[in-house]
Amino acid sequence: MGTKISRRKFLKLGSIAAFSPFVRLGDTVKVSQKAPDPVDYGVERRVPLRCRMCAQQCPAIGVVKDGRLIKLEANPHLPYSGICGRSRSTPAALYNPDRLKYPLLRVGKRGEGKFKRISWDEALERIASVLRKYRERGEPEKVVYFPRFTSAAGLDKPFWHLYGTPNILSYADTCHSAGHDWGLGAYFGHPMTPGAFWMDYPNARFGVLAMRNPAGGLCVYQFGTLFGEGRRNGVRLVAVDVRFPNEAVEGAGRKWLPIRPGTDGAFHLALAHEIVKRRGYDQEYLIKETNACMLIDPETLEPYAPEIQEKVDPKTKKKKKHVRYRVWDQAQNRAVFKDEAQKPALRGEFTVEGRKVITAFEAIVQALEKYTPEWAEKITTIPANEIRAVAEELIKGKPRVFVDTGWYSERYGNVMRQFHSLGLVNTLLGVWEKKGGVGGIPKVKLHGPLPKVPKPKALQITKYYQKKKGYPFLNPKAGRRFAFEALRTGEPYEPKVIFAMGQNFIGGSAGSPEMTKLLDKVELIVCMTPFMDESCLYADIILPDTLFPERDEALHFKFKQSMPTVAMHMKAVEPPFEARPGSWVILELARRVLQPEEFEKYFGEFARGGWEVGWRRQLEGLEKKHPGLTLERLKREGVWYGKQSYKIKKKTYTGEVEIFSLLFLEKWKKLKAEGHPHADHAHPLPLWVPPFWWEEAQGKLKEDEFILCTGFSPLNSFTGGQTRNNPLLLEIWKEIGVDRVWIHPEKAQKLGISDGDVVEVFPAHNPRAVARARVWVTPLVHPEVLFSYYGVAPGIYPQLKRYLAFMPEYGVNINHFSKFHFAPLQGGHATQDVIIKVRRV
Repeated sequence: MGTKISRRKFLKLGSIAAFSPFVRLGDTVKVSQKAPDPVDYGVERRVPLRCRMCAQQCPAIGVVKDGRLIKLEANPHLPYSGICGRSRSTPAALYNPDRLKYPLLRVGKRGEGKFKRISWDEALERIASVLRKYRERGEPEKVVYFPRFTSAAGLDKPFWHLYGTPNILSYADTCHSAGHDWGLGAYFGHPMTPGAFWMDYPNARFGVLAMRNPAGGLCVYQFGTLFGEGRRNGVRLVAVDVRFPNEAVEGAGRKWLPIRPGTDGAFHLALAHEIVKRRGYDQEYLIKETNACMLIDPETLEPYAPEIQEKVDPKTKKKKKHVRYRVWDQAQNRAVFKDEAQKPALRGEFTVEGRKVITAFEAIVQALEKYTPEWAEKITTIPANEIRAVAEELIKGKPRVFVDTGWYSERYGNVMRQFHSLGLVNTLLGVWEKKGGVGGIPKVKLHGPLPKVPKPKALQITKYYQKKKGYPFLNPKAGRRFAFEALRTGEPYEPKVIFAMGQNFIGGSAGSPEMTKLLDKVELIVCMTPFMDESCLYADIILPDTLFPERDEALHFKFKQSMPTVAMHMKAVEPPFEARPGSWVILELARRVLQPEEFEKYFGEFARGGWEVGWRRQLEGLEKKHPGLTLERLKREGVWYGKQSYKIKKKTYTGEVEIFSLLFLEKWKKLKAEGHPHADHAHPLPLWVPPFWWEEAQGKLKEDEFILCTGFSPLNSFTGGQTRNNPLLLEIWKEIGVDRVWIHPEKAQKLGISDGDVVEVFPAHNPRAVARARVWVTPLVHPEVLFSYYGVAPGIYPQLKRYLAFMPEYGVNINHFSKFHFAPLQGGHATQDVIIKVRRV
């Protein structure tokens, strides 16, 4: 049954919502409506910033008085602008006494956390000497760079590429890459990140939030503020979640359906089954905009007699494959190419030249027959009648409906199949590029702040695993744990230097205890960050970074919004002690490591002119195409934006939305021929694949076993000290229990656990990895789930408390408990796909 929760009954949870983006706290006030305050009379200085309390860089205004940042506000020059509780706590992070103050050198064993102060010159020369050694040996690829909250954007990647390493690896394989990106990307022919879609909440009638909480999660501009506008406009919502996401679905017209962890794909398949059974799909859309009418062989699934062409992309000049396919034309009663057909058949079986063929849509319908709501109920625990009710709402409201395309996906080994089935529902309903449905993210592409550098010739570690080791959907830019797989196996080579800038690769990676055992093979580990974290404990050199109001940064255009946006970021205040921005560090390393002529060619102009030169280079020649996009405007208002757009970029072989993915078909056939055990993860037809834990437990957990699941609130993000060691946020967390783990009363009673108890949490596969947590016994969580907000505590690294006084004493970090395993075909972390045990202390 759906669970309805009253606001009054769950007041504590509801207090989090005060920091949510859909609550108007002066964030969307227009300039003309803003009442005069001291700022308007010159007492305070207002500086355009982009918030980095999480990674989304929402445009903001920093208010400075007497040389100190006193608050952050939303930038008023944008539609749908807004900031969240994390942004509001920026001053508490900025003036936190736990900030790293000086460069540090390790003096104990890795992991002990013992360091001594050294000078910047010594730190830089130690790093540079090792970098020079590997470059002179002809082995620059053995240096791995991990960026995250980088303070050197626009300079760091050019430096490392010029140095010679291709191994610049992001965090995204623990976030959305590549399960989300290729599960949905199959329909469009290329990876589709969370930043590729926007839900038109303001104009939607009904929406499904599965593995997504746009109010409590990240990215206020524009996901959060669009969502808030949709709520004010009365959009009806159903949340399909392991816990009650009160910020998203609290109130009338909204419902929560608790779901067994890792089974979202089964829910989506049952929705698709019902849509097809009721003929609730958008027939006109499927015929005109997709390849649903394509004639295929029912046995091999290969298209019937296609015409394969090579077309030259007018922009890139690269050749690309184009498939011209045949359909059954009901007007001519024969098979013809689609562009010659008068009335293509959507469904049916036909005989062409003695061969049996069916439409791709017919194959999809047949594949969906077994995925009934009753079948899904046994897997998901969502009642069949609730699944039918959701399908009915979607059919009734189409095309102004959606299943939210999600974000943080890399939770289970089956996520690529989950998002493929989610994409099927949206395609059946014809909601792509529709008002009230799902739009594509438009962008203005800026130039780099430096001259373009040559790409390294060495083999990238992730490309080796993508091409040689059975991970064809791996995003080479995002597979950071494959650097550790290379340490484990020696293939293709062992990394010898790790330089992390704002990336907590230990605290933020699944299987971190196993990863730390491999670090003895690394000669030098450098971490640059404003606060101590798990990775710093294993570093040889720690560099104190600035926080975002303390530096200039490159112009930014990769926002998750419905209109193209460019935003400025200017230094508001001076950094404390000896903190330095990453841009300064990169320039200093470039001077020490590169040849003088290399430095002058690529960095010389920037070194002399600073970010003024970099900003002008980024905007060069763009104003003609984008009127008003000038540096002067960006300095004055902080932002530029263009027209809202719904268009989604397609790179499929057919040029259409491919409800039957020819790319998946191609990969599936190849993987099957090679005998890959997980080939079916790339199957082009609807298919249920269980998560890892389901197979391990044979679908049934024991009384003391859980799946530890995480999520965000408007008050926490990732494992960075700016939020999890924030004195202001800590005080609020204490009041509302953000650092607690949630246990269902049914399980708590069986284990003898009461509300407020302290318990020990540990993974079934590694009982020695123990963390303590305080319990909240609540019906707002699925009985098989232990829920915790993401990364709010030291977990199994209690030594962090020596450096982070404002971190909660109790709490867990799922990455400390996860296995060092990889999701099939795409290499994601499968962070939550592990069985957890709990015992009372």
